[in-house]
Amino acid sequence: MKRVIIYPYQLYSESSKSLSNEVGATRVRAEGNYKPRANDLIVNWGNSKVPHWMGRAIDFGLSILNNPLSVARASNKLSTLRTLENAGVPTPQFTADRITANDFSVVVVRGVLNGNSGEGIQIFERGQALPLAPLYTEFIPQKAEYRVHVFKGEVISYAKKQRKDNNPTENEMQEKIRSHNNGWVFRKEGLRRIERVENIAKSAVSALGLDFGGVDVVMDNNGEVYVLEVNTAIGMEGSTLEAYKNAILQYASK
Repeated sequence: MKRVIIYPYQLYSESSKSLSNEVGATRVRAEGNYKPRANDLIVNWGNSKVPHWMGRAIDFGLSILNNPLSVARASNKLSTLRTLENAGVPTPQFTADRITANDFSVVVVRGVLNGNSGEGIQIFERGQALPLAPLYTEFIPQKAEYRVHVFKGEVISYAKKQRKDNNPTENEMQEKIRSHNNGWVFRKEGLRRIERVENIAKSAVSALGLDFGGVDVVMDNNGEVYVLEVNTAIGMEGSTLEAYKNAILQYASK
């Protein structure tokens, strides 16, 4: 059994602490005193910074799950979409040009490329004046939204986004932002797994050069599926935490 090392984006993030406790791992910093050993398994939990000990780890031929450069690519919404587009993975239409975005029927303005939980998102209808932003995507009317967790090419967890209650926000455009703050949560009970949703999630993780990730997938009213983003430091609780624990420990035992 390999010694598991967690390299988190923040040393005291709740998700990395939970995961470390479950797998009996040590968390390490980019500039800390960690010295890789020949039998280590390093799990990069959302950190895009190349650590000072990376060279030593490579010299030992260590398994490093989620290279920091791949995490950097996945953490930036624009680079994610460009990479997925080049790999033939379906995404919403997107542009970094405000004039081009005016042709979208409903525009999702992303003011923050590395945000999460709906940070920096605004919704505009065609014809409204758009603010300057680094990324614009066309809103896809959603029949459903899923989060699919992929680890080394296999789906380990699958959830569907649903309203926490039956009280939608009064602002119609705000209601299109399906964030936790707007009352949306992921639920897993009684779901029918959809093969094309799982397959597109696997393709997205592979295209970004990642070993694992939580992929946000939307299905439109015609049943077509698109990838919105890929998360490399996923919120951990319940069965999701158990799924990652089992996957990492199984991989560490090889």
